[in-house]
Amino acid sequence: MKNVECWKSSVDRLMGGNPNGFKVRNSFCALLDFIHREDWQGACHASSTVLYSLLAAQNIQADIYLGEVCFGNVYFDHSWVEVEGKIYDAAISNTLVRGLSFPPVFRGIDLSTGQPTELRYGVPSGQGYDANAEWIRSISVTEYMNAFPNHPQGLFGITKLIGKSAGLRLNIAKLEKGVGSATWKERP
Repeated sequence: MKNVECWKSSVDRLMGGNPNGFKVRNSFCALLDFIHREDWQGACHASSTVLYSLLAAQNIQADIYLGEVCFGNVYFDHSWVEVEGKIYDAAISNTLVRGLSFPPVFRGIDLSTGQPTELRYGVPSGQGYDANAEWIRSISVTEYMNAFPNHPQGLFGITKLIGKSAGLRLNIAKLEKGVGSATWKERP
């Protein structure tokens, strides 16, 4: 969890003058804590829907994306959130492939270096999506969150727990309303 505290300090330096900065910061940092406390490995789609839902519940305009990410010559299917065109990606710090992890990305910035991330989001490999990503692109965010098997209230239940850590008082109905009929945007 040592890296998590360093990353959260970097987030504090990157908030800027955005009036929603503290809301985004608190939601992102609570999610980052959860990912590493629970060793939520390879949960990019789940993590992205949680962050998207937390932001929607706070009336912050965000977009959720599905696409491939490239680092060097390694490509993988991935989900992330964008606010005002900037990438927010906590899940990248605990990928499904052990040994393949990167610092989280906040406002497009690598939280370890303080520089723009070297990850390239939305770069097609030519291989297409795996079966899981194909399924995700065919359903709504709400359907995905409700289908999550590891909590009695699906990902909305997890979102409520993470939201509490971020200082939010949420209920499932408010979270579902915030997400509405949203679907993943795709890049490219």
